[in-house]
Amino acid sequence: MALRISVSGFFFAILTFALPVYAQPPNYDIQELEPLPGLFPLTAVHDLANSGEAVGGTWKEEAIGAQNHHAVLWSASGEPTDIGDNGRWSEARGISETGFIVGRHDVVAGMRGALWTGQVRQMLPPLPGQPASEAYDVDDSGIAIGVSLISSTDVTAVRWVNGNPQILPGANGMSWAVAVNGGGQTVGRRDIWPERHAMLWEGTAFTVLPDLGGDFAWATNINDNGTICGGSLDGSSELFSVIWNGPTHEITILPDPGFGAYTRVHDVNDQGIAVGEICLSIECEPGDQRALLWIDGGVYNLNTLIPPGTGWTLFSAEAINEAGEIVCIGAYDGFVSPRGFKLTPQATASVPAAGAGVATLRLAPNPTYGKGDISWSTSIPGAATLNIYDVTGRWVASRHFPHLPAGISRASWGSLVGPSEIGRGVYLLRLERADGSTEHARAMVMR
Repeated sequence: MALRISVSGFFFAILTFALPVYAQPPNYDIQELEPLPGLFPLTAVHDLANSGEAVGGTWKEEAIGAQNHHAVLWSASGEPTDIGDNGRWSEARGISETGFIVGRHDVVAGMRGALWTGQVRQMLPPLPGQPASEAYDVDDSGIAIGVSLISSTDVTAVRWVNGNPQILPGANGMSWAVAVNGGGQTVGRRDIWPERHAMLWEGTAFTVLPDLGGDFAWATNINDNGTICGGSLDGSSELFSVIWNGPTHEITILPDPGFGAYTRVHDVNDQGIAVGEICLSIECEPGDQRALLWIDGGVYNLNTLIPPGTGWTLFSAEAINEAGEIVCIGAYDGFVSPRGFKLTPQATASVPAAGAGVATLRLAPNPTYGKGDISWSTSIPGAATLNIYDVTGRWVASRHFPHLPAGISRASWGSLVGPSEIGRGVYLLRLERADGSTEHARAMVMR
């Protein structure tokens, strides 16, 4: 995939992925995400960054009441950090590649959306005169999306710019904005009864995505390529999980696993690998689902791709990152009390084609205040060049490494940008390897 940005009259290719091609579905190692200390170790995980950090919520035993439910950030190793203290109820719903986190943090009688930037939490108010709000996702520049609501049926899709809610173009009183990619493209749904429209918002424009003929569709997520996942009814009211392929928005049906009642797709990464669930019955009660993986034209029950005998049943796969890591909700066999899990592809279980790679380029911490380490992985020894560009495509800095071993390599942020400070904003990292593959990542600089 390449994103081309016009700079001084010519096009300059900045972002390129070397995508893995799997000869077989991966097998996965499974890790339970640690709950906060308490009597009820119940957890729910909702989103996952390329860094391996995940967000969600967990019960924390302090006293009887809703204040026990706290928003959580899990590190790449699965350790929890409580980011939801001092609230009646909090839940983290989305995390950007630049480290912004959004969700819900109630501090008054009604629900309130929240944006976390590092250690700072900002409340996201509803529209004037409305009592409640909730944020579901955030882009790489810190613009959050979600809903302002009066009731469960009186809901308006909004974005928050500098903390101020704005109604998304074409949204009505029954509309939901549920996901946004790094560039700000937002998806969700709009109900104009008896129809339901899958929606794409881009700046001041909106698009009603095509459906399968049933006048009933909704979007659940969007990757940085503009590929959208969701669901649609066909002309006979049969439900399908679908993909809209950007930028044409051609709709395709995801394969059915051959068991259960219907599927739901929750996320798709830039490689086109999608995750979700199969409901085993029409009612789809809690625990009455199984986590699914769609990859290379096939569909798989994720419970068959984890080590046998773990005692865990995965109900739903919630998100997947560019390294192929997946976060899931499940429980111990025979129970429905939720637990959060992270699945990591086993290196020996899936064999990438020659020259293919998995996204490993990252900056930590991200956002950065001018310090941090950039790391990446290479499969063969040789030279590599690391470049930094701003979002207009202007070159900022670079460093050439003539002799690197295979494996993990690192460079400090300061060794690229030098003693001179660069301004606050989003920057693009581009790595060029000896084998000709390239990789990119985003960095957010805070000043």
